[in-house]
Amino acid sequence: MKRIFYHVTPMENCQSMLQFGIKPAIGPRSQLVGATEPLIYLFNSIIGMADSLNVWLKNEFAEKTEFGIIEIRLSLNDHHLKYQEDNLESTYNSTIGPDKVIKIISPEDFQRSLYED
Repeated sequence: MKRIFYHVTPMENCQSMLQFGIKPAIGPRSQLVGATEPLIYLFNSIIGMADSLNVWLKNEFAEKTEFGIIEIRLSLNDHHLKYQEDNLESTYNSTIGPDKVIKIISPEDFQRSLYED
């Protein structure tokens, strides 16, 4: 069974991710919480991602940072995926190839889509 996940990153990273995939890392926010394993953090739902964008994520970045929302399709049977159904996020411990990326959505396009009929 496949499922859609969402990864949020500064827009400047998106073109490289489309070309080379998304690589696990211990980024600045992961360092703050003491992460020791390079991972890719994925939102399990568009609603959870939207809540995070509006609350804590925008507080973690410079005010003018433009985000890209990367829509990804992964198999729930993928052994690199730690799917946490009852949690806001899941993690992936290997590179997510560009073939798994469905599209990149700007926050503005995402906000507009919420109000379309």
